[in-house]
Amino acid sequence: MLNYDKLCKRCGQVSPHRYRGDAPHVLRWACNDCLASDSGAYRASSWLWPKLRNTYRAMIARCTDPLHESYGNYGGRGVRVCKRWLGSYAAFRLDVGHPPSPEHTLDRVRVSRGYSRKNVRWATLREQAQNRRTSRLVTLDGEAFCVAAWARKLGLKPSAVRARLYRGWSVERALGRERAPLYEPAPF
Repeated sequence: MLNYDKLCKRCGQVSPHRYRGDAPHVLRWACNDCLASDSGAYRASSWLWPKLRNTYRAMIARCTDPLHESYGNYGGRGVRVCKRWLGSYAAFRLDVGHPPSPEHTLDRVRVSRGYSRKNVRWATLREQAQNRRTSRLVTLDGEAFCVAAWARKLGLKPSAVRARLYRGWSVERALGRERAPLYEPAPF
């Protein structure tokens, strides 16, 4: 079925289009040129479009809809979406781009601030777990990471580092490779 009044979802040009019934989640309309040049690489990245759109919708809902289940942790806490993104999915897509892999999700660099071009990044679940309000940041030699990141970087168990810090050890000593005494009393 040819249709001349639609824009191609890939190249943006008005030209004869065919309905793509073989791609339920990707492009429904594509021009003949794009269909002919489609070598399979575009289909391989078909997860990008719905993921980006769903990310945008979820971000808006969490920050603006009081009936959303996560509103209390986002909009209710003062986390806002910048005006540029609030009214335009195209602006969001232009500023953020597509995630590098299906495992990446949108993350705020500074969790106390809202969603804006300068405060978001694509991050893995591990990176996001370390970037929470409850994460304890530890600074050593001018570098600040959460306890789990330091432990992984130095080849230690996160529970051991947490226990050392709880016992009152200095950051330098807690991140060292010496073994914690079994019965060291906790400071009062």
